[in-house]
Amino acid sequence: MKIKSKNLKTYTMRKSLISVFVVILLQPLSLISQNTTNQTKTLSPQENKQLVVKGYKYLKDAEFADALPIWLKVAGNNQEKPGYYFKLGLCYLNSFDKQVKALPYLKLATKKTSTPYNFNETSGTASSVDAYFFLGKSYMELNKPDSALNYFMLYKDMVQTTVLPVEKSIREAHNAVNMVNSPLMVKYQNLSDVINSAYSETHPVISGN
Repeated sequence: MKIKSKNLKTYTMRKSLISVFVVILLQPLSLISQNTTNQTKTLSPQENKQLVVKGYKYLKDAEFADALPIWLKVAGNNQEKPGYYFKLGLCYLNSFDKQVKALPYLKLATKKTSTPYNFNETSGTASSVDAYFFLGKSYMELNKPDSALNYFMLYKDMVQTTVLPVEKSIREAHNAVNMVNSPLMVKYQNLSDVINSAYSETHPVISGN
């Protein structure tokens, strides 16, 4: 293409700007790729075994906050391992403020369950049938009692005896479903600007008569 001399300068400036724009776009993509590579470091079998043993110890002592990053790393290093997802889901469900993150991992944990189940097994190839109960608990955390009730009932049909409070959880989910389907009508009334008296009323006393 022939470019007139008077437009050559403008053309060159536009081409330079386009080149700079492309570099700016590609830079964050390379950074994201680098971060992903760093976070998905493959563990050796020995490293994985050491983390699993350490993670079991934390779970045994109910130290879920310390167990969480360990099982997160183990589950990320072992795809298609329902047993590891089960442990990770338990960590999230018993966390202080991350309970809602338990749901996807407990769903993965139900892909393959084993009865009987040894909680201390290290292969992670199968999960406990209890994952269905905890999946129901996770749905309760998300204010989805109808889904929670389905999993509680499913879990009850799958086990003959259990130490988990499944009957209590079924009642709680059933009551929550009824409350959602039959909301109460509430009337708000302004109590006016003056509610308290002119006194401090820091130590209220009720007379004996």
